[in-house]
Amino acid sequence: MGLKQTLRYPHELLQKAERLIRQGRVTRVSPILYLVRGYHCAPTYPQGYIVEKLDSGIWVCQCNGFKKRHGSIRSHVVAVMILEKQQKDCDGYA
Repeated sequence: MGLKQTLRYPHELLQKAERLIRQGRVTRVSPILYLVRGYHCAPTYPQGYIVEKLDSGIWVCQCNGFKKRHGSIRSHVVAVMILEKQQKDCDGYA
């Protein structure tokens, strides 16, 4: 799903991200790294995909979809962003 399609079907993207969280497929490794075990992980990444926060504050994913679509919004990144927000809310940060 490219950026244009992602923006056209945001509910599907959010549903997939929420499902990843609900199924326990997103694990925080460090403040800037998460491991996301997707539904169809490539043989190159059998353990899952690393989602990393760059110094610029942008989240990037090593999944093939993110690479092929030049940084389009992916469910792996959205799942991490949702968890980050939930953690900040629980910790009392704005």
